[in-house]
Amino acid sequence: MIFGKTLWHWLTAFAGIQYFAEGGGGTIDVGTISQQLSTLNGEQFQQLIPETIRGEAYLKDVFAAEKPWEAFNNKFHGAQKMIGRDPFPKADSPDDKWDEFFRKIRPETDDKYGFPKIEGAPDDFMPAEFQAEVRKMAHAAGLAPKQFERFLTPFLSKVYGAEKADKDAADALFEKTMNETFGAERENVMKVAKEVLASNLDEKQKHLLNMMDEKGIAIVSALASSLFKKFGQEDAFRGGAGAPGAGAVTMQSLTNELRTAMSDPAYANPFKDKIAHENAVRKVEAIKEKMAKLTQR
Repeated sequence: MIFGKTLWHWLTAFAGIQYFAEGGGGTIDVGTISQQLSTLNGEQFQQLIPETIRGEAYLKDVFAAEKPWEAFNNKFHGAQKMIGRDPFPKADSPDDKWDEFFRKIRPETDDKYGFPKIEGAPDDFMPAEFQAEVRKMAHAAGLAPKQFERFLTPFLSKVYGAEKADKDAADALFEKTMNETFGAERENVMKVAKEVLASNLDEKQKHLLNMMDEKGIAIVSALASSLFKKFGQEDAFRGGAGAPGAGAVTMQSLTNELRTAMSDPAYANPFKDKIAHENAVRKVEAIKEKMAKLTQR
């Protein structure tokens, strides 16, 4: 204890006042001791402190004070008041107590939070913009840097693990579908598909191809393959022709539809029933439009 018998002996001896051991006669003028101690400067007061604790950081401001003896007593008083006091606010403490606590444990600025590196995750797993926002939220919440790290590391690991599992499952399904759809022709279909797309796109649109990965091209190829099978047209992506499917729209079927529509009395006579005639005309024009599109393929 700083205020134990040993230090008291040092203080009284330095003040030039007789010290009487326990059981001895005489008295000690405490007021005189205190008065003389209050006249000491930092260097003099430092000599009263045992060498074993003289270098402690908590005494530096005492030795540097204009009145070291007064500073020493104030520090001792403050330390005694802290004994037994809970340094943390309780769950039902008012917000200002919590805010005071958070100000003590959080860094001065949010850029002091170190964003953890997640094992196996690419460097761009969490974009810089996202990291900046998370740091701001952590600072506003009053998190200490170590709290930030200990919470965020396992949390982001879980997020990355879930995202990777979803991606792996999607990739596996893509591979299965591609193999079932194109089989051994897969590589050639992808090559030809890109060439066909490039040859049919407008010059201003061709740069879009550079944004398509194999999945994008595969979707277009699979759609084209299904349409070609359904309507029996030439499969440009495969380089072959498909047989007409049931209910396929062909030039012959459209010709038959046109012939039937034009033989409708309502189409030939615009005076008898104007509305029926207009409907018949629209039907004929729609068939002709289909035939024109089929011709352009």
